[in-house]
Amino acid sequence: MYGGRDRDNRDREHRDFRDRGPRDRDHGGGGYGNRDAQLFEYLAQIVKQFVDKPDDVQITEQHTPMGLLIQIKVDAEDVGKVIGKEGRIINAIRQILKAAGGKTTRRFKIDLVS
Repeated sequence: MYGGRDRDNRDREHRDFRDRGPRDRDHGGGGYGNRDAQLFEYLAQIVKQFVDKPDDVQITEQHTPMGLLIQIKVDAEDVGKVIGKEGRIINAIRQILKAAGGKTTRRFKIDLVS
């Protein structure tokens, strides 16, 4: 069943797979344009639910070698509300972003700025 020819083909397939390298790996950004815009809108909607001044919420992005740095800027009075008790709200937001980038192995980092 696993004669010499089948084994050679199987080895060749595995070797080809290893040579291809990781796919969809984009830690530096680029190529996600519309998906990023939708993600930022969704993130802004989430953050605006927790703050008293939703008009002051600004989300900016910065591409770094380690991934996408997302800066959430809110009013100084609202920083505690976005962080939540023991950091639960900001950690939940990080988990949402981790799930959003899960299939593409994309990394996100969130900085909260007042």
